[in-house]
Amino acid sequence: MAWVILALTVVLEGVTPDAFCSSLRFFDSVPGRLLIILTDRGQPPDHQACVVRGTDAMPISLPSAELLSNAAVFYGANWGPTPEQVLLSFCSTRSGPLKYCPIVLSTLSGCFIRKYPDSSATEIPDPDGRLRGIVFGGAHVSVAGDLMAVHFEDKAKIIRMADGETIAEIGPVSNDYVWGPDGGSIAFTRSPTPLRGAMQETQLFIHDLRTGNDRQLTHFPAKDYRPWWQPFSPPLLRYPIVTGVSWAPRANIIGFYVAPDRELHIWNPDGYEIKKITLEGNCFRDTQLDTDGQRVMYIDPSSAGRCLDHAWDQIRLANLSTGDDRIIVDVNDENVAIEKIYWATD
Repeated sequence: MAWVILALTVVLEGVTPDAFCSSLRFFDSVPGRLLIILTDRGQPPDHQACVVRGTDAMPISLPSAELLSNAAVFYGANWGPTPEQVLLSFCSTRSGPLKYCPIVLSTLSGCFIRKYPDSSATEIPDPDGRLRGIVFGGAHVSVAGDLMAVHFEDKAKIIRMADGETIAEIGPVSNDYVWGPDGGSIAFTRSPTPLRGAMQETQLFIHDLRTGNDRQLTHFPAKDYRPWWQPFSPPLLRYPIVTGVSWAPRANIIGFYVAPDRELHIWNPDGYEIKKITLEGNCFRDTQLDTDGQRVMYIDPSSAGRCLDHAWDQIRLANLSTGDDRIIVDVNDENVAIEKIYWATD
């Protein structure tokens, strides 16, 4: 069994993809293959995906711009149906009410396979122009590789890989969702009421593609909260934000954390909590369980004591049985931050 991580890189103007990949510093060999998402402070930011094998990182080659119908800005990536394929999301730079954002299936070496929607269909627009649709992570492919879920206009479109047809929509959802091991269900987060937006409260739901029904798993209450770096400040009432959702297919368990707490929650899909684990990171995010649910990889942006700054980000690997929690990768550049990771199985 091999493991895979995906990380997306956002690049400052004038910084080459090789420079982004070379900013990664390895403390241990990464199991399997890794793609890491790195961001910079450029406006607008560029994007480039790095593939990591062991302790070597290289940028993914992008398809020719002529194939993208003027949607030339690279925004995100995720694994494709096979370990040697990736789904890349692009958007146009045009001003106005429409941004055109296709998904491209490509090999790691940049060989174009197909575009979603294809040339005979209308490209997917994001009408408000804020690029909330298919960016920063792109599409999520089902376990069988036959379907992909794309976040678009606060919904998840379920698209058939074979012909690009949209067969279902789930929504409203946040941009935090993951396929279940049977390929017929998706765990996602959203606000449980129309009165609170996704940034004020999110809970965990499961959508059944067969029935079209949503089922709410978590019902975390609001609670008083003091930032750990300001222990004497007045408490604030904070609504829960469930995020960092991953689903370990072989163990059939779901992992997530509830911001701003520092605990990893492990639940089964029936809605029962199995355990909570405190991780070493002060402000961890983007938790990713391995296939067997025995280890978790996560981003710790607090190594410099600045939880919201994303300077000197780390990727840590924790063993949920032994408690071993160590750094495997960090970024040796204060202008580069780790935005997103994905862990997949070959």
